Amino acid sequence: QNPNGITSASNAKLALVTGASSGLGREFAYALAESGYNLVISARRRDRLMTLRGEIQERYGRECQLVMADLATAEGVHNLISARAALPQPIDTLISNAG
Repeated sequence: QNPNGITSASNAKLALVTGASSGLGREFAYALAESGYNLVISARRRDRLMTLRGEIQERYGRECQLVMADLATAEGVHNLISARAALPQPIDTLISNAG
C-alpha cells in the first residue's frame, strides 16, 4: 500500500471523487472504498482530505491519492487534469460532486 497515491496499475478499479472532503462526496468515497476501489479524492480542504485518506487506508486497505483543487478555478481544473494524466490506469468511476 502506497501512502502517497496510486503509483502502479493494480487489479482494483479506480474511482475519482471530487468534492470528497465532506457530505455526499465523502460518503461516496467510503462506499467506493468498501466496494474495493482505489481512490483519487479531490477537494479544497487538505486537512479533511488527509483525514479521509487515513480512514480509507485504515478501514479498507485501499490506495488513495489526494488532489488539492478548487474546481471553480482554472488552476484547480489544471491540477486535477494533470493528476489524472499521471495515473497508471484509467478511471473506472467518476463522482463529480464538487461545488
